[in-house]
Amino acid sequence: MRLRPCLRAFLRAGQSAALASLIAAASGACGNEFDTTRRASEPLTLGDDLFQVLCDRVAATADPFDLEARKSRVVCHPDGEGKYGDDYSEADRPMPAKVAVMVRYRPRLIEAFNATFPDKDSLQSDLKDLMAAMVPLYDDDTLPESTRTLAALFDVISFDQTKPPPDESPVDATIRKARLARAQEVRAALARLGGRKGYRTVSTAIGVARPLLAYKDLHKVVASTIRLLGPGGTAEEQIRKLLEITQYELAKTEIAPPRSGITGYKDRFSGVAAQKPKLTSEILANLLVDAPPLKADLSGPGYPATWADAYAADGIGGVMPTVPFLVRDLRGFAAFATKPANARDKDGDGLVDIDTEGRFLAVDGKPLDVLTPFAYVTADGIEAGKGPRDALGRALVSAGGSTLYEYGDASKTMLHAVLVDTQTLAAPSNGALLDLAHGAVYQLGARVDATETYDDPDGSAKKFPVSFKKFDAKTAPLADLVYAFGRVLELPRIADYVELQRQLMRDHPAALARIVGAALSIREIANKPEYKDINLDPKSPLWDEVIKIVGEMAAEPDVMRDVLDSFADPRVLLLPNGMARFAAHSDALDYNPSADSCWAMGSKPDAKCPQLNDPWWNVTQGGVKKDPARKVDWSKPDDENNRSLFQRFLSLINDSYLVRSCNKEGGKISTKLGPIPFTLPIFGTYSECEVLDVPDLAVFYLGCIAGGNIEGTSTPRCKLPVTDGFVKALNSIGLSGMLDSTLESSSGITGLKQTPTVEALNRMVMWRNPNKFVTDLMEPMTTNVCPIGSSKGTRKCASPDDLLANRQRATIFMGEAYDAVKGLAPTLTPFVKKRGDGKGREQYFIRLVQTFHRHWSVGKNPVRCADGGTPESNPKFCYKTNVRQFEPILAEAFATDIVPALHELTKVVRGLSVNGKSGNEVMAALMRDLTDPKVAAAMKLTDREGSASTTQNDGKAVPQLTYFHLFANAVNAFDTRWAGEKGPADHELWRAARGKLVDQFLAVEAPDGDKTKSRFKNPGVRTAGPILMDLIDDRIAEHKAKGDLADWAKSGLYKSFVESIESPIFAAAMDLQEKIYADPEARKQLGELLVYLANQASANDALASVLTATQDILQLVGDEVDMVPIYHAAALAAAPDGTLKRSLDL
Repeated sequence: MRLRPCLRAFLRAGQSAALASLIAAASGACGNEFDTTRRASEPLTLGDDLFQVLCDRVAATADPFDLEARKSRVVCHPDGEGKYGDDYSEADRPMPAKVAVMVRYRPRLIEAFNATFPDKDSLQSDLKDLMAAMVPLYDDDTLPESTRTLAALFDVISFDQTKPPPDESPVDATIRKARLARAQEVRAALARLGGRKGYRTVSTAIGVARPLLAYKDLHKVVASTIRLLGPGGTAEEQIRKLLEITQYELAKTEIAPPRSGITGYKDRFSGVAAQKPKLTSEILANLLVDAPPLKADLSGPGYPATWADAYAADGIGGVMPTVPFLVRDLRGFAAFATKPANARDKDGDGLVDIDTEGRFLAVDGKPLDVLTPFAYVTADGIEAGKGPRDALGRALVSAGGSTLYEYGDASKTMLHAVLVDTQTLAAPSNGALLDLAHGAVYQLGARVDATETYDDPDGSAKKFPVSFKKFDAKTAPLADLVYAFGRVLELPRIADYVELQRQLMRDHPAALARIVGAALSIREIANKPEYKDINLDPKSPLWDEVIKIVGEMAAEPDVMRDVLDSFADPRVLLLPNGMARFAAHSDALDYNPSADSCWAMGSKPDAKCPQLNDPWWNVTQGGVKKDPARKVDWSKPDDENNRSLFQRFLSLINDSYLVRSCNKEGGKISTKLGPIPFTLPIFGTYSECEVLDVPDLAVFYLGCIAGGNIEGTSTPRCKLPVTDGFVKALNSIGLSGMLDSTLESSSGITGLKQTPTVEALNRMVMWRNPNKFVTDLMEPMTTNVCPIGSSKGTRKCASPDDLLANRQRATIFMGEAYDAVKGLAPTLTPFVKKRGDGKGREQYFIRLVQTFHRHWSVGKNPVRCADGGTPESNPKFCYKTNVRQFEPILAEAFATDIVPALHELTKVVRGLSVNGKSGNEVMAALMRDLTDPKVAAAMKLTDREGSASTTQNDGKAVPQLTYFHLFANAVNAFDTRWAGEKGPADHELWRAARGKLVDQFLAVEAPDGDKTKSRFKNPGVRTAGPILMDLIDDRIAEHKAKGDLADWAKSGLYKSFVESIESPIFAAAMDLQEKIYADPEARKQLGELLVYLANQASANDALASVLTATQDILQLVGDEVDMVPIYHAAALAAAPDGTLKRSLDL
């Protein structure tokens, strides 16, 4: 007995025995009576069943008069012996062409179905479940609508109504002609595309479809997608809105005007002179697809041999095999590496001409007989063509010779590096990719109601309004950032800055990686749980004041260069050891306390006190040169015994600034002439400042730390300003030329000469029980908290507590510990040089110190902080910012590699050369351009609202903003946006995602622990930096040659970004993304799918297919002549519910 085929499908699907009772009814529905003849037959497969269903459907649509399928049954269903018929043509009615095609490919279709759905119960059960799940999609017309849309798309393509129908109105005539033109254009485009055979390897020919269909969890992806996007799904509204907008956007695309070459513009990637303006797709291709320019090999142990090899790293410790792809010309056709001699180039554009079917032409006008770039699949199998190919399947000019076309290796592109990173960032266990996309919604601006009105694609006067929730770019911090970046590109020396960065990234990656690694170590310290509550008050003007001083420094010729050069001095390596201790400890470091007991103050004229000259003494720990051990308690206020040595150093410099120190009024010089005590002057006394005059204690002391001579002279920076009166006095008693020995012997301080040592100065300033020589000549040194009390400008203290030796007790000797003075010397040297106006540069350093001093304290120590007044009028003024809270982080930071890394980097940069300038000179110029208000004013710099002014964090007006302000304000705007949104949990996700991004791209490793061999762990990052610099350089070069660089930098780049984020399609895409993000299962499935597609280890050439498909698309979208007509036709397919029916549905 033979069952009707429609019933066999029921039974093979595994229906239960309860369905047997329905067989009779089903038989009636199926048609004719049962044939009860028993015949042996070949067992049929699921592939046969699927073919039969599909064949019946095609036959029914092709021949609607064959209602019971009496005719088509012969070819669509096997007979009792399992054999199919091949034809059912009649004398007056041939078999429909569609059915004939089905019959022709029947064996291969069945084979393909069986390969896709092998004879496994579990798989067939899944198929049955999938079919059952699709039933509701018929109920709400989703699938039928999709089918009708596809049919309508083909109708658009095939439309050929050249003759007007009767009574055609003028409007209908316009529409018909537009449809006809559109159909002709798309058919011509498809014909040209169809001629491009063998443009991909056989394994990647169908792109991502192959690995996607083979994905083991595809059913989960489909299920979550249907649940999310299908009828009643949480994202149904969003997907419909996206499709609605997409159709209009596709429909309005236009072919850009012809592009002409730009005189003076040489493409940085191809080397082509007078290159045409680049499309966005070409720019992306430069970055992601083009082979990196091999201007230099990578340096450093453990690096790949070349840049391209770095990109080929697969992220799991290996190298991805070669993935060949075809390089296309600007028309989207294969680019010849060796143009055939008989190829036609009638228009002389350097490209081989093509015909209407997309085939290359020979000089005789016939198709050029050349190999296709790769072999390709035909109905009869793989067609390799006649001619030589290499092992990768690439066409060769001759056996063993060069390639006929240009090819690339997709494994050695930045695109591959990006996909390797995507594999990590998209994984559900990481999630940074989707977390960042979600967090970006907050930074794209507030959402506002908007309407976009589209023109009728057919050219009628009808308009199509589309409402959406627009991102308001005016409130978008990301827009601020793009605007700031664009404005920087207008700087006259931007090419030098880009070149410097390129040289550094390209030729010295180890030095760059090392400084990044050190910075990440500090970031890790700052992120420790115990420091989570440490934050700077957002209203604090600290950094505003610092940047103002830096801007003034940068404006001075050579100051910033000298500062940068100073870090190349090896002595700076002495700094970290001491600074790490000084930031965390509050010990009292002084001279030997027993020196205070040598005598009653001033009782002996020249007695020696040897203890005074002992090494520095830790009073707190009770011993000479004992390590600081008293930790600062940051949970308590910074009272006198709870201030770090670092904080006290800032206070010392602040208190001694603008303090004039002289011999006292009525002073005398008590010394000896041989064994005989002697006093000068013989008659009377000296007036104030007559024999010794130090105009500024802080300036003098910094000069002594710096050491050496004043540039251009033999004059020491640290020379006691002894007047001629002092020298003449010594000469009068026979001590000519003995000034140094007199000072040292009379004071009892070793090293106290006219050019004193720092150690001698420390003791002279801080000795609280000096001998008679000192007390007769000098008053105790004061601080600037004391008012000026004499006509000479010296200060008089009302309280002994305000004297320098008391107010700054046990602090200055920290300079003697751990070679701190030696480490500070090179960094102070740039500040003790003379400026062009003859004044010293010390003011810059001292003002920086004062700024930090005023912000350091928590403000609860009345000895140091007093309310009221201004920094200029109140010497105890402080902002109470509590920068002090960062001291534990600072202490740990100094213990990292940051100073050695900075030292090595500045050495490297100093050795670079750009247009005859050293690297540090270029860096100094960059810092001036970024921070000097005069530069900003000359460039007519404004914010994106057109205002040239801005405000500090505390609200104080800044008349002229700088380029630095643009970036700083953008960063501040990020925090402001978060503060204004109800999303603290999202903020934490955003911050965590940023951290994961940093770890993925900037993590650094040091082989064998050797920091000099530092390198980025991510192999793609090692080369991404130089390529980005090449890209920026190329963009600048193009716009400079076009003469619109200033306009592009000031507004063009920014406006393009704003138009993008404020567009309807962007808003719709982000809305859909948010719905996906809100669905944990959908988010998980999407993440796992992306991991699968980006993983080299995935089956079915997943990663290779994604690479070749992406690079091919980037090259193809530039072919506007062919792609725009296809976009217009595809617009209908994007319509969610036939919205464009009037315009496009035929």
